[in-house]
Amino acid sequence: MNRPLPGPLLAALGLALTLAAAVPAQPAAQGAGTTVERLEAYLTGVRSIESEFVQSSSKGGFARGRLYVQRPNRLRLDYRPPSSLQIYVTGSWLIYVDTELEEVTHVPIGRTPAAFLVGETVSFSGEVTVTGIRQDRETVRIELVRSEEPEAGSAILSFGRDPLVLRGWTVIDAQGARTRVALVRPRFNGPIDSDVFEFDPDTVIRPPQDP
Repeated sequence: MNRPLPGPLLAALGLALTLAAAVPAQPAAQGAGTTVERLEAYLTGVRSIESEFVQSSSKGGFARGRLYVQRPNRLRLDYRPPSSLQIYVTGSWLIYVDTELEEVTHVPIGRTPAAFLVGETVSFSGEVTVTGIRQDRETVRIELVRSEEPEAGSAILSFGRDPLVLRGWTVIDAQGARTRVALVRPRFNGPIDSDVFEFDPDTVIRPPQDP
C-alpha cells in the first residue's frame, strides 16, 4: 500500500530536510565553510548508530524509543508503548508499521528523510542548503532546508563540540511547530546484528482472526 508519508514519520526522522525555515535565514559566521566540511566528514564517518531517543513536540507530544542505523540503507525505529509505530529501512524501501491498526505502508526511500540519514555519504549542498550555523563553547547547530522547497520547513542538527558528536535534531514545520529528537546514550560505529533490520510482517502484524 502506498500513500503520503505520515506526519509522525517526518518528526521521528527529523533529518527530514523536506522542511523549511519559518524564520529568515541567519548569515553564516566567518569560517562556516570549515565547520560545514567538518560536520560532513564526521557524519560520513558515522557508519552505525544505536541509541535510545526521546521525542518531544511544541504541541505537547512526547514519545520514547530506540534507533538503529547501519549505513548504507538500513534503519529501524522502535517506539515504546503507548505508541504503536515501527519504522524500517531495507534497501530502497522505507516500511512504516502501525501495529495497533495492523497497517503497513511502503514508501520509496528517495521520498523520505531516511535517504539523508542512511546514504553512503553526507553532503550539505546540492539537495540541501545551509541557512545558519550557531556555535558556543559546548554545541554546534546547523540549520538546513531542502533547496527545492525552502518554504516547507527546516531541520536543525545539534552536535556536542568537544569531542564532536551528534546529539539530536529539531524539525520545524511550515507552521512553526517544533519536534525535537534527543539521542540518549548513543553508541556510534559499533556492531549491530543484521537481524535487527529484517522486517517480517508475520511477526510484526498479527494475522487476521476468524470471526
